[in-house]
Amino acid sequence: MSSPAVPESQPKLVQVDRHTYEVNVVREGGFGKVWLLKRRTKEWDWIYGPENAVKTFNLYEDEQEAVIERELGNWISLQSRHIVSLIKIVRLNFQLGALMLLKQEKVGRSAAVTRCCMLAGVTRRQQLACVR
Repeated sequence: MSSPAVPESQPKLVQVDRHTYEVNVVREGGFGKVWLLKRRTKEWDWIYGPENAVKTFNLYEDEQEAVIERELGNWISLQSRHIVSLIKIVRLNFQLGALMLLKQEKVGRSAAVTRCCMLAGVTRRQQLACVR
């Protein structure tokens, strides 16, 4: 079964800071969206990798954005294998976002699969749907 297509209402290309990415999948979470992205060019660096996940937030007021920015500042300093690492605070099409790399993991006895490790706020079923 193939990955779900990007809905017509979602853009096919997005800009993360100064880089352009193709949108593979967009997942709705409780606090925003998770964008699974693939770099359009073969050129990439260690921060903006070839495949990324970006979490954007449902913000309705400027005050909420300030609170989210403060929480992202706290998150970026956390280091635990139980917490998804925040690589960088970014703008996805001018929207505040949290950038994470896609990570290789072992799932049960199966081979390594690519999974979005940033799915905070997304159900377990939706997390498993991201496994390719």
